[in-house]
Amino acid sequence: MSACWPGIARDHAEQLSAYRELILEWNRKFNLTALRDAASIDGSLIGESLRLVPFLPTGPNLRAVDIGSGSGIPGIPLAIARPDIAFTLIEATGKKVRFQELVVQELGLSNVRPIHERAETMAHDPAFREQFDLVVARAVTQLAALAEISLPFLRTGGRAFFPKGADLSAELERAQTAIELVGGRLESAELLPASPCTGVTRLVILDKIGPSLVRYPRRPGIPEHDPLGG
Repeated sequence: MSACWPGIARDHAEQLSAYRELILEWNRKFNLTALRDAASIDGSLIGESLRLVPFLPTGPNLRAVDIGSGSGIPGIPLAIARPDIAFTLIEATGKKVRFQELVVQELGLSNVRPIHERAETMAHDPAFREQFDLVVARAVTQLAALAEISLPFLRTGGRAFFPKGADLSAELERAQTAIELVGGRLESAELLPASPCTGVTRLVILDKIGPSLVRYPRRPGIPEHDPLGG
């Protein structure tokens, strides 16, 4: 069990350790993540993901979507820690999706479903649009674009969790228009408690208070290059 995962049950820690080893193995084949050693993966990837666990709600049949999941961060660690939540992982890079599928198979994660698709496209599919209780994303893009891409997946009453860096004031101000246009409201953007294994993190929490306008998100690439509200 890693010291970066305090309070994690032993069986979950064993799954997280196996996940870390799979990341290290695949990193020798292609660039899954820039982090190359076990300590960095335990802290900066898995440990940072687990910091969201105390904020996740409880309830029956909860559904979560991880946008731009990459190697499965934060969705896979959260799915291990919260096996009662069904996680959909959306990733546009085929090799990373194949890695996620391997992790699901090797670790027996019946509550995880990887999907190879662009989130901007998938958000307009009626099977996914406004169908989720939770959305998470880590280090994907600036907050204005992230809100436009992510919040259309949430039902009204759902909640989004976006870990960000400490210096966030200007990004929050620029994102306000985008958040409102997709039916969101800023709930909080507080610094998380200090941890020896993780960096300084400000957790942005957005509430979905109304439907997203049907034209959002715009086509892939546009939200990042032309964010709503300038």
